[in-house]
Amino acid sequence: MSAPATALPPLRIPRPLLDPLWRECPRADAEGLVAVQLTMAEGRITALAPHHQQADDLPLALTPPVEPHAHLDKAFSWATHPNRSGTM
Repeated sequence: MSAPATALPPLRIPRPLLDPLWRECPRADAEGLVAVQLTMAEGRITALAPHHQQADDLPLALTPPVEPHAHLDKAFSWATHPNRSGTM
């Protein structure tokens, strides 16, 4: 039996983190934030809905930071030292 879906408190999310084709998305405020209502079940977001009430005091939700890096052995040395066997 699966856990019931739970509505989280409304949040503000930066508009660029949401699907640009989402037609129901409310307008972003002056800071580029959108008020939304998330629903979760079993640790996953199962629904996203606009939150149309006054949203100035809602908490801000951000994605975890991204750790950018380059695989130097793959990005810059392939031409001189290819690893065709995939063992490197």
